[in-house]
Amino acid sequence: MKTRALYNADCPVCNSEMCHYDAYAKARDLPIEIVDLNKT
Repeated sequence: MKTRALYNADCPVCNSEMCHYDAYAKARDLPIEIVDLNKT
């Protein structure tokens, strides 16, 4: 099972935070999918 985190990449604050969380999750092999709402 994978956790999905939705965010608005057009928001500079949201984008910065989610890029950080994405890198953190990938470095630790955590099952988190970061999804930009503008691309769905």
